[in-house]
Amino acid sequence: MLGIFSGIENNFNQAKFAFQKYISLMISLGKTKEAEKALINFYHTRRSDDFTLKAIIRQAIGQLFTFNKWMEGGETELQKQGILWVRLEHDSKQLSYLLKKGNITSDLADPQKELHKLYNHSHKLINHENPLQWVMTDLSKNEDICASFNQILHYYSCTSLTDSALNSKHNWQKIQDDFLSKDVPIVCIDDFLSDDALEQMYEFCLSSTVWKRQFPDAYLGATIDGGFVSELHLKIIHELNEAMPLIFKPLQLVNSVAFKYHPNFDTGQTLHADDACVGINLWTTPDSANLDPKSGGIVIYDVLKPNDWNINNSSEIAQAYLEGVNGTPTHIPYMRNRAILFNPSFFHKSEKIKFDDEYKNWRTNITFFYDKAIKQQ
Repeated sequence: MLGIFSGIENNFNQAKFAFQKYISLMISLGKTKEAEKALINFYHTRRSDDFTLKAIIRQAIGQLFTFNKWMEGGETELQKQGILWVRLEHDSKQLSYLLKKGNITSDLADPQKELHKLYNHSHKLINHENPLQWVMTDLSKNEDICASFNQILHYYSCTSLTDSALNSKHNWQKIQDDFLSKDVPIVCIDDFLSDDALEQMYEFCLSSTVWKRQFPDAYLGATIDGGFVSELHLKIIHELNEAMPLIFKPLQLVNSVAFKYHPNFDTGQTLHADDACVGINLWTTPDSANLDPKSGGIVIYDVLKPNDWNINNSSEIAQAYLEGVNGTPTHIPYMRNRAILFNPSFFHKSEKIKFDDEYKNWRTNITFFYDKAIKQQ
């Protein structure tokens, strides 16, 4: 999705259309306050010079409506794809979590009824199926799945923070200078978010049904264009620009993603490098969930990907390349609210993951990717 924001600034009508749909969705869901806030933010940032904030508000949050088949203008054509059991297990546990909290009631709307039927069925199969197994090759043959698979059925609304989202106790200028002075830029920032911001981000990841991307290494992904965006995300992005302007203001946010990892499979993300020059990687799951406190984090090597590197290269190819250049790893253990500021063009991978299998304890990380800004025409 790199480069998704290019050209948005010159297409105000497209942005306005997306927001009209978003406002309609919020009103239909009875979320009039959220609709009002979005509208104010939209026109406020129209007058701002912060291209990143404008682009995200206009393009990303407006995408929410596209995942709801029951909203006018939001229909999407279901494509043929398989389902991993890790996806079904996660979604069924998430549904149970939402039902317990009262976010989804027994008097379900049509799409939620279909989802409920699907997951009641999946519970019978999860225990004796491999979570890495693709269990269906054509979703369109199953009406239950067709009706619910790619929709946002619940979206957690973050409340406005009275204080900053970033931890105000940090010396952000020192962190910025430290990062810019290193040949291999890696800075570990503990207690990255304020307490309130951390808890809201954690709950957003638990409650929002935005985990639509599935990977054969037993983890799930959420992206901006799939609804992984909120007022809190925007506030964090804006505050990063203000706190460390020499790093972030010359750049453009090109993606914000999050991943959840199945606790019974320890691989995580395999060795790779990303098309971005700055990344912020944040962990939100409580430390008590990590059954191996010395691990569960990230390994970053002191080797940049070559200019002609294909980011789709396998981890085996990446490993062979690292061995050829004698790459040296830096191991950073997992810690809740620990952020890693680094250059994701350097090869990196997850450490071994061993977390508790309760739904609230699935290891979750969030990453903001930045790259050189695209000049506006």
